[in-house]
Amino acid sequence: MTQEHRIPDSLLSQASAWVARRSFGDERDERAFDDWVSADPRHQQAYERVEALINHSLVDEALAKTAATETIRRRFSPAPSWAMAAGLAAVLAGWVALAPVRPLTIASGLGEERTVALADGSSVGLDGDTRLTVAITASDRQITLDHGEAFFDVSHDGRPFTVTVGDARIRVLGTAFDINRTADGAELAVYRGRVSFTAGGRETIVTAGHTVSVVNGTSSDIGDFDPTGQDWRSGWLDTDGITLAHLVERLNRRSAEPVAVADPHLAAREVAGRFKLEDSAALLSGLGKIYGFKLVRQKAGLALVPDAG
Repeated sequence: MTQEHRIPDSLLSQASAWVARRSFGDERDERAFDDWVSADPRHQQAYERVEALINHSLVDEALAKTAATETIRRRFSPAPSWAMAAGLAAVLAGWVALAPVRPLTIASGLGEERTVALADGSSVGLDGDTRLTVAITASDRQITLDHGEAFFDVSHDGRPFTVTVGDARIRVLGTAFDINRTADGAELAVYRGRVSFTAGGRETIVTAGHTVSVVNGTSSDIGDFDPTGQDWRSGWLDTDGITLAHLVERLNRRSAEPVAVADPHLAAREVAGRFKLEDSAALLSGLGKIYGFKLVRQKAGLALVPDAG
């Protein structure tokens, strides 16, 4: 599991004080600083994050005002360096939680599955060939699923958690759900809690054990599924009906040799059943005998074609 460490606010405050002390302190502070850094690996991370704020324009402006205030005080009463340090620490501590957060890109390769722990305590599981961006701030949590499929287990900490998938938006506080981005829309399955799913100008409240999808801007009715059953995370797909185009999309995330479906009528053909996703060639060859298509090798690679025989 890849871990993105969350830095507690208390450590950020300590780091702010150390940045300030080292700006106005003397060599005697360095031994205490070294002891503080060595006490916990997170201390160095917190210090580096606060130190990076020094170059932020808004912080510069606030620091300038602080420095001007201290200069006026010095005219009437010599202020010790620790007073300047205290002013600097207060400014940094006030800005550290509000500073712009650089979005984090998380991706998986073909055939790779990974689980990533986010800074807020949530986790996200990625199917193969999946990419998303994460931006977590003091006020909200914004995720964009660029392509692929991801399973979210969201911590309830009061901040809204929103996933954008094309034109669709999923908004929750604390829940577990799966979102699959397809070539023509998105599919949502809620495993725990409830979410708001907005697509095509329509908002739908989806609760645990239910699914909804959007295709070309049109939302479907709510469907049912068993949230305790196996899913893509176990290498399985259980469906009452899925187009060949969408099935091939899922299979191609796991295969080093993707399959193409050029015929639009064949791409729209629905299949149903319980499918093992690990061997796409074997699965499609078997389905072809039932649904009237075959898997062939062409110059461009593997393709599904109607079975004329």
